[in-house]
Amino acid sequence: MKFVAHNALWYRSFSACVRATEKHPVFNSKLLNPIHDRISSDTNNISKPNESILNQSFRPNNIFDINTMLSPREDALSSKLTGIQAGRSVSVFNGNTMQALGRLNAVVKSNQIPRDKANQRFYLKPGKAREIRRSQKHRKDFMQGFKRLIEVVKDAKRKGY
Repeated sequence: MKFVAHNALWYRSFSACVRATEKHPVFNSKLLNPIHDRISSDTNNISKPNESILNQSFRPNNIFDINTMLSPREDALSSKLTGIQAGRSVSVFNGNTMQALGRLNAVVKSNQIPRDKANQRFYLKPGKAREIRRSQKHRKDFMQGFKRLIEVVKDAKRKGY
């Protein structure tokens, strides 16, 4: 985490936020999740976002029916994150960055990123890489067989053999 000292005050570089100005259009949650837009009755055609909604959302003085719109937070949570940020970002709730960093660390560990980083540190010749993959596969298969054997032994011991 990068901390920057400025006039004896500490601030985090990621804490800056963008304020909405009047130049920006009114937020239209249907642009984020066009699936919630009108679904065509014809199942053979792929449903497309309504052109009139797309054109209206960029007019600065446009007024939407607030009762039918989801809040930006609800719509962001309901839409699936795709692209380069998928799996690399977590939500920060109530300004609790420590909890968010903990969740990000859990995601990193579950995706085995530290192991991949260590494995990709040096170049491996194709033959050596193939040998290592084969060895790891053998170790994994052996461990599964060993665990299965231990379960059989435990079951037999429980039954009194």
